[in-house]
Amino acid sequence: KGGGGSGGNGSVTAAAAAAAPGGSIFTFACNEGRQRGIRADELDRAVASLISLIPEPDRSDHLAAVDARGTTALHAACERKLSLSALSMIQVLTTLGADGASNGTDGADANEPDGADVGDGDGSGSGGEDGPVTSAASAAAVVVTVEQSTRQAQLRRLVDAANAKGATPLLLACQQALEETVRALVMAGADPRAADKHGRTPLAIATKAKARSPRHADIAAILEQAASEAQSGAAGV
Repeated sequence: KGGGGSGGNGSVTAAAAAAAPGGSIFTFACNEGRQRGIRADELDRAVASLISLIPEPDRSDHLAAVDARGTTALHAACERKLSLSALSMIQVLTTLGADGASNGTDGADANEPDGADVGDGDGSGSGGEDGPVTSAASAAAVVVTVEQSTRQAQLRRLVDAANAKGATPLLLACQQALEETVRALVMAGADPRAADKHGRTPLAIATKAKARSPRHADIAAILEQAASEAQSGAAGV
């Protein structure tokens, strides 16, 4: 059992780094900490710290990893009520989807024009003529745009990924009344109407619970607005 302060947190971080069955060290850390009986707030800080320590593109790969139950790290954080960790994961995924800074985009962006420049057979690529250089720059811009679109699609899949029970991170966050996590997931594009295998949606869960829980009432308001905006957008299309 993780004892006081950093000793327990450090042991979870070290164990996660050493072995992560199912692929993701973040998922492993969430589950291992729970099994060891570490307090939720201590475990939350430990996992959030671990997220900040892993460099790209490994960090994104671990966030995208899925275990045999269809669980991602974001599922695990929401299910364990690790709000700080969940928010850190969402921030990473949002950056991944927005600016193309992860998973080697910088390398593609920097290397493509150089490769085209050096590869010109007529020797004009390095200076005098605008045509080849402009074409190479345009081609590189297209590559970056496609890669950004791919990352945005990956973000959406992770935000709305369903586990073996059909539950999305947003649904789990609603069950645990993680208001800030719900808000962040909605801003990242999570669907408040995505149903699990029992037909329950995040909005339905929050609406049912709001009479007895002020926090769920606030969550329901967030999801109702998101659902209304999504419906208006669909109607506009």
